[in-house]
Amino acid sequence: MKHLIVPLLLVILCSAGCTAATASGNRNAAFEDMLRKTLKEHPEIVFDALAQNKVGMLSLVEQGAREREMLKRESQWRSQAAAPLKPSIPADRPVYGNKDAAITIVEYSDFLCPYCGRGKKTVQKLVDDSGGKLRLVFKHVPLHDGAKTLAAMFEAVGMQDPDKAWVYARKVFERQALFMQSDKKLMNQLLQELDVDIDKAWKDAEGPVVRKRIEEDEAEAEKFGISGTPTYMVGGVVVRGALPRRYFDRVLDILEEQGSFCEDCMNQ
Repeated sequence: MKHLIVPLLLVILCSAGCTAATASGNRNAAFEDMLRKTLKEHPEIVFDALAQNKVGMLSLVEQGAREREMLKRESQWRSQAAAPLKPSIPADRPVYGNKDAAITIVEYSDFLCPYCGRGKKTVQKLVDDSGGKLRLVFKHVPLHDGAKTLAAMFEAVGMQDPDKAWVYARKVFERQALFMQSDKKLMNQLLQELDVDIDKAWKDAEGPVVRKRIEEDEAEAEKFGISGTPTYMVGGVVVRGALPRRYFDRVLDILEEQGSFCEDCMNQ
């Protein structure tokens, strides 16, 4: 029976094609009825086709899953964009990009998180390509042992030179495996590369101002329901995980469509 199925379907398709031509492009109800009846009587046609093209079918299923996931995320983002969250960003925190940009991206990160380095590259490139429309602020959710020291040093370096704090962040992520050991000698070597006052950096990193900043970052993350890293707040909309660039682009599209985002974040 199986060897008759595909020829039967071809006959139906061919006959329907001729009929469709005489119907000036309108959908042929008779053809649809014939096709529906054939598939109902011979469902093995579908399984036979799937068996012959498993790779193509798998790709189709994966594409559908991605599209469904994106639609689900978009629904959440639209809801959040209508009432954006407002993270507190004091003016003395290091800012990457245009300090007067309309939209702020807050990155909640952990220097020892395997995915955070990849996410940082994505959002920094996003800022670089924005033509001054975006700015990035780094906040700390140090979940790994030793990550709090690395977070504190980011802030300490930023207190000396905000631009060097971003160089520090890039180098720490590049050497993440080495910094897993919490080696003070390695840290001093990095501080020397950055040409900052090493003694002052350690004093500030271990001081009350930096300690308070990190505590406030952790408290804010908890308030917003952020328990994993990396997590991003894009104009007040939460984006979880080191997602590909297209997801961030879509959030920005939604913010532009709705015209509602956290414009005064930097003034708090």
